[in-house]
Amino acid sequence: MLQDLKLIEIIQHRTFEHQLTIAMRNDVSEAVSDALVETSNVKVIQTLIENYTATISDNNLEYLVNESKTREPYQLPLLNRPDFSPHLAKRMYWWVSAALHKHIVEEYKIDPADLDQKIECTIKDLLGSHAREAPRDEPSEGEIIGTHSMDLTRKLASTNAITPMLLLQTLCKGELRMFEGMFAQLTGLRTNLVCRLVYEASGVKPRHRR
Repeated sequence: MLQDLKLIEIIQHRTFEHQLTIAMRNDVSEAVSDALVETSNVKVIQTLIENYTATISDNNLEYLVNESKTREPYQLPLLNRPDFSPHLAKRMYWWVSAALHKHIVEEYKIDPADLDQKIECTIKDLLGSHAREAPRDEPSEGEIIGTHSMDLTRKLASTNAITPMLLLQTLCKGELRMFEGMFAQLTGLRTNLVCRLVYEASGVKPRHRR
């Protein structure tokens, strides 16, 4: 315990190099790991995650999983940790690359159909919540989706949930407005330009310079 207190003091008051050295130590305790995570230094935290002898609390693993949405270097080391649980791996499936999708399915013995079903249920829940919030005089679900699709796709984009796989699944289900909105959010293009790219046979022709 005395050694941990000394290490935590070094983490809090000394240089980045000291923090990095501690993150690489064998058998880093949970308390010391907490202090390293609190530095918010991406390189230090990545080194800690890659140290598979370090003990990281469940709360901090949850936090680091959420951080991995925008911190790609955390993703593979987290998935390779021996103390990483399948339910956290399933959560990361939403925003990791196709290669890591395969890694999650194979390493954690997860049925891809189960993950696809969860994605579908989430989209339906989001659609349902927008339908419930819509005015009662709106006549059909199709109009509700059309009116609120932009808000919905923004919500999906804010959680980094829009992936190529989700785009394909949405298109295959015939949810064209949802597909257009998600494609626009993912690429940063205007919706009308997305429609021209996707649906017009000639696509968007470049303008010739004179």
